[in-house]
Amino acid sequence: MQNTEAHPESVTGRLASYLERHKDLITTSWVERVRNSLAVPTAFMTQPEIIDHIPDIFDAIIRALRQPRDDAAREQIQETSAQHVVVRWQKAYDLYAVLREIALLRTEFIYQLRLFEETHPEFGMTQRLFASATIHRILDHVMSDSTDKFLKLTQGKTKSRRQIGRASC
Repeated sequence: MQNTEAHPESVTGRLASYLERHKDLITTSWVERVRNSLAVPTAFMTQPEIIDHIPDIFDAIIRALRQPRDDAAREQIQETSAQHVVVRWQKAYDLYAVLREIALLRTEFIYQLRLFEETHPEFGMTQRLFASATIHRILDHVMSDSTDKFLKLTQGKTKSRRQIGRASC
């Protein structure tokens, strides 16, 4: 089997290491963005509750940058997205708030990608396209999986209410 892992000294490997080293800073910045968003109801949540499953999403992005052909990252994202949405559902988030959180995470990653580009002139067009497409692909999966799970939760709630209504007739 062919080794598909990015060499740690490759520019993509260095980007993954850069993101890993800046994980706390990026997460803190994202939490600030989320807390400042009127669309995301975080007033009664602690920082650990907000951060919740974000480290898993973060790790999946780093893993996908290092191992582009690793299907385990996709499976990890599906599971993580589902868990994240269930927690947000319990916190009375609506779908827009869940998607807004993910959009703010995308903004933070793209900002960090730009900072990395500025300090690494060897980060050429091919590497930029790969890194950007990888980050967007992972976050698109998170959005898609989150939407799917949220809609299933909503349908389940609607069915439960219908069943309760029928039972009381």
